[in-house]
Amino acid sequence: MSRTDSNRAAELGGVLVQTLEAFQEAVEHLRWEPLIAVDTEADAFFSYREKVCLIQFSTRERDFLVDPLAPLPFQELAPIFANPLQTKIFHDAEFDVLILKRDFGFVFRSIFDTRLACSLLGHERPGLANVLAERYGVKLDKSLQRSNWCLRPLSEEQLRYAREDTAHLIRLYEEVHEELEQSGRMQVEEAECRRLEALEPRSRIFDPAGWTKIQGARHLDPRGRRLMHELFAWRERTAEAADAAPFRIAPNELLLAIARQVAEGARPQDALGRLRGRLVHEHGAAIFETLRAALAAGPLEALPERQPARSGPGRLDERQQARYDALKHWRKERAIAMHMDAAYVLPRRALEFLAVEPARDLSELARVPEIDTWRVEKLGEEMLAVLASCAVGASSRAESPAPREGARTKGRKKSAAAPKKRASATRRTGVGSGMGDNPDADPLELPVQATASRSSRQRAPAS
Repeated sequence: MSRTDSNRAAELGGVLVQTLEAFQEAVEHLRWEPLIAVDTEADAFFSYREKVCLIQFSTRERDFLVDPLAPLPFQELAPIFANPLQTKIFHDAEFDVLILKRDFGFVFRSIFDTRLACSLLGHERPGLANVLAERYGVKLDKSLQRSNWCLRPLSEEQLRYAREDTAHLIRLYEEVHEELEQSGRMQVEEAECRRLEALEPRSRIFDPAGWTKIQGARHLDPRGRRLMHELFAWRERTAEAADAAPFRIAPNELLLAIARQVAEGARPQDALGRLRGRLVHEHGAAIFETLRAALAAGPLEALPERQPARSGPGRLDERQQARYDALKHWRKERAIAMHMDAAYVLPRRALEFLAVEPARDLSELARVPEIDTWRVEKLGEEMLAVLASCAVGASSRAESPAPREGARTKGRKKSAAAPKKRASATRRTGVGSGMGDNPDADPLELPVQATASRSSRQRAPAS
């Protein structure tokens, strides 16, 4: 690191750690701190397989911006992440935990997620920029969130942005920690943080049918499906070889437009007129050959089956689908009653597990992945009741006479797809105001009643 880079980082209130001497100084300081704020920056928008490009640490006195691209002994950080007596404070920890585990093999103990805490306390928009603006009037510039963090040297704006992501977290932690204790929701926070600590990273797996998830692609005719299938596979191979994010090779909209145009009768060379600049010179010939090969292969008559989510239940039979839908509906209503994100009432993985293998009693429920003690104690009987009602319903349907031939059925079967977005929590003020007339009510034991009028309330997505 040049003297200029070092001085610039110091002026911004942090130390850019790129040398062994600076790294050892940072580690020596961090190992004695009870509270450490942590964040990472990665190059997910530029690389096929993203990597950690910066690790930010803040304590009460100092900020360190550690450069993972420098030749440093990063395993010296491992005891800090694994020390149960040191609280590691993240804001939205999941991505950071997974990528740090994957790149460095760190083990995590004593994580505290302030984004999760803010959501449990009712922040409608629990993203860091929104929370800091609401609580402290601090305005973060998030325009650099998608900048290329693997380039060196880092700019002054990048250094300032990176430091701001951890500089306020200890203050925020102290506030929300106390508020969680007062609200009675600390056990939810703790259970979720233990789940985050146990997460294991998975390698990237290419789904050849992933093109069917692109908006509009499923409406292509058989000829267009084949073209889209081959273009999608070509882009993935090219992105992996170039270590580039697939959308930077060619955006979804362009692939879809080319497939549709050729499917409607245009010649491959005519469709290539949509390419501009770099795409023409670098990939024009390859796209042309891909289109020719797709036409030669013939139409793709049936839509391919999409791979189930790696943590998902896969294909569900009728009874499993009924359990999934019933649990999902119960979770939504319970989340509204508790003023809590539905994912914290019943995590998706647990919901999917119960749909396939329903628990029969509390002891079986306690063995379900991601169902912690507080869920068993506060919500276990309700979940068992939902599962039991599905069993009764299935029995009644089995005994009922078959419908007359040609009779019209009411309603449509719901999708088995797991929820794609977590709804955010309600306002901070909603925690206290939603507990009825009893100020001493346990927020985890709010009854599921009189929620129909609230279930249609618009809820902002998590930022």
